[in-house]
Amino acid sequence: MSKISASLVFFVMRRPGATKRVIRVIKKNKFRKIYIVCDGWRNKLEKSKVLEVRKIINKSFINTNVKKIYFNNNVGMRNIAPVAFKKIFKTEKKIIVLEDDTLPHPSFFKFIDQLLIKYKSNNNISTISGSNLNTKITKNLNEDYFFSKYTFLWGWGTWKNRWKIYDNTLKKWEKYRDSKKFKDDFLNIGESRFWKKELNFLKNNQSKGAWDFPLSFANYYYRRLTIVPKINLIKNIGHADDPTGTNPRKTKNLKLFSMPIKLSHPKKILRNLEYDNYCSLNHYYLGTIVNRIKNKILKTIRTLI
Repeated sequence: MSKISASLVFFVMRRPGATKRVIRVIKKNKFRKIYIVCDGWRNKLEKSKVLEVRKIINKSFINTNVKKIYFNNNVGMRNIAPVAFKKIFKTEKKIIVLEDDTLPHPSFFKFIDQLLIKYKSNNNISTISGSNLNTKITKNLNEDYFFSKYTFLWGWGTWKNRWKIYDNTLKKWEKYRDSKKFKDDFLNIGESRFWKKELNFLKNNQSKGAWDFPLSFANYYYRRLTIVPKINLIKNIGHADDPTGTNPRKTKNLKLFSMPIKLSHPKKILRNLEYDNYCSLNHYYLGTIVNRIKNKILKTIRTLI
């Protein structure tokens, strides 16, 4: 059993089967503390699944250092993490985060934990991710991880002082959107359209959407980076309820790899531009209306052939 110095935050809700699979991997490690966050249900059907998940949690974590943060009313995807982290960061300085649909390789925890220690004083780093969306680009790197401008939250870690930049209300968004800085950060017009659409929606609909893109925005605004493993350590097993905005078709078949305990570290903190360009064009890209119509027509034709 690996000993992990950071505490684990595990978000669960309505996926009994997936929750069991993730718990099996979690229990192979010993954490400083485990926080289990479960939102309240929105309807009767969801209530039965939420209660089933809570029973699984109660049976799985007995005589362990676990704090359960259960909500009777539905907080919602936009607010559940900010509300939970506000409670958790009162006592924690660093955390590893998993959701019930993010299945980690066992080596994920040690990877995140080591880098939480190594970069604890480097404010240029905002998050440490366990997911790599295209290992073909990076698997042959000499170092075991690299740096990206994008925030990947399928299994990740962060620090209390880095989370302080998070603003769910996006107060700085409109000023940033209309600035030269925004144009410089997103030279790809398709990506500019993507973020304008997503962040305008979140700014104008404070109770809708998910909490993750405001964190992406904060990291763009303050120019903070994410550490990404050169191989993938997280498999998403809940694409039907995917909250991340990535394309399920391109990520549902991600393979899990093993990360060595002794890591090879980069000598400099530099972005991997090839990987970032791939993400820009494949996961955070919104084409023109004409392109979207063409794609829909082509898709329809393929189904008829």
